Amino acid sequence: MNKSSKPTLQNQELREFLKRQNKTLFGLHFSESGKKFIADKYGVTTTGLELMITEIRKEGVHE
Repeated sequence: MNKSSKPTLQNQELREFLKRQNKTLFGLHFSESGKKFIADKYGVTTTGLELMITEIRKEGVHE
């Protein structure tokens, strides 16, 4: 069961949101309730969200 391997529109929107968030002062630091809210909004699991956050952190800020 690997939902994130297929880039859906929502996953793409979530990825763009996280990339923008990564450039802010606070970066990719969310409370547990914040993670749950974002995951629910974009239709992913909190585990999937955390994996995406980890991926984006590894990519770094390129701009």
